[in-house]
Amino acid sequence: FEYRIGKGEFGEVWRGSWQNGERVIPVAIKKLHPLRHDPTILQSFIDEIEVLKALRNNYIVALYGIAEDLRTNETLIITELMETGDLKNWLKNSTDLPCENTIISYAYDICRGMLFLEQKYHVHRDLACRN
Repeated sequence: FEYRIGKGEFGEVWRGSWQNGERVIPVAIKKLHPLRHDPTILQSFIDEIEVLKALRNNYIVALYGIAEDLRTNETLIITELMETGDLKNWLKNSTDLPCENTIISYAYDICRGMLFLEQKYHVHRDLACRN
């Protein structure tokens, strides 16, 4: 764990590093706090894990693994890290508006990700620049 980068539906989201042999991979770590283990939230968490396990695509954030922190009893989802954060904050913090071709490219990539989900009979439910 390096530092907290946000809060999500299930708890905190942290930036971290995952060491795989000689390679160090930056990751996002979603932490489900032990106090949040009520049946409804736990089922939503499990549903998210199951969906992420089944979906592999260049335009969908990749699931790397699931773990439990034995010291804190927190359940963890380890995913691909979006280095520049979410699109909403990136656009908000940019000093210059991206060129038209860049914006069209982002929109096209988002459409490709949503097309992939549709082909797998999934609906995102919360498609937004923050996601």
